[in-house]
Amino acid sequence: MTSSAGDPGTDRAVAAEDDLPEQMRVRRAKRDRILAEGREVAEVLEAVPFFGSLYDVFINAVARPSTVSAPDYAAVSRAFYTAVHSVLTGTETAADAMAIAEADIQDITGLETGAPTAD
Repeated sequence: MTSSAGDPGTDRAVAAEDDLPEQMRVRRAKRDRILAEGREVAEVLEAVPFFGSLYDVFINAVARPSTVSAPDYAAVSRAFYTAVHSVLTGTETAADAMAIAEADIQDITGLETGAPTAD
């Protein structure tokens, strides 16, 4: 998006990016409260029992890396897509493609690599 300073669209985009960390904290607090209470979890597990095996996925999942990679989302998404595509087309092994993607994403975002740590 190309626009000048003071453009309402740009101002909204900047404001939305500024709000992301607070929105994430609110969502996590709500999720943690719901999980601690257990009532919604119990209702869901009664209706769909196999969700119990996905519990860790649900509480740790991120729908997409837009909150972490914010201004670089397109580049991060492209790096991930390229890695997956290279595996599906047989030009890279999965391990090699993910190593390349990890290095590319680190270059794009400056984030540390490796296994996630608990907050």
